[in-house]
Amino acid sequence: MEQAIENNIVARVDVLNSYDEALNRQGLLAAESVRRVTLNAGMNSACPYLSMPKESIDALGLLGFNLTEPDDAEDGSRVVQKVFGPATLIISGHSHDVLAIASPPGAITTLGYFSLDDSFDPSGTSR
Repeated sequence: MEQAIENNIVARVDVLNSYDEALNRQGLLAAESVRRVTLNAGMNSACPYLSMPKESIDALGLLGFNLTEPDDAEDGSRVVQKVFGPATLIISGHSHDVLAIASPPGAITTLGYFSLDDSFDPSGTSR
């Protein structure tokens, strides 16, 4: 399945289990035990979450929970979204705290909207 990627930018990103990372900083977990995956990801500014394969979410051991959000409908209805986290996204040497959703099978991993500072450089990653 092919998915549109904004500006055809694909970046290599690392995603870490934030709890493992915190335990490592406290000296309670060895650095090599911090669960991490490396993925190629495109941008999707229409989504507030990192969208990645369920296999990657499981490999990271991220906790799943239901997040209730307002729907765009005028009737005031609410939508329940299954999200996973917390995770730390590292892109171009900068860390971002993110929540993830499971992408549909065969979909491209996409970065949701979050603050990218001016130093983001996808050099060598455009396709």
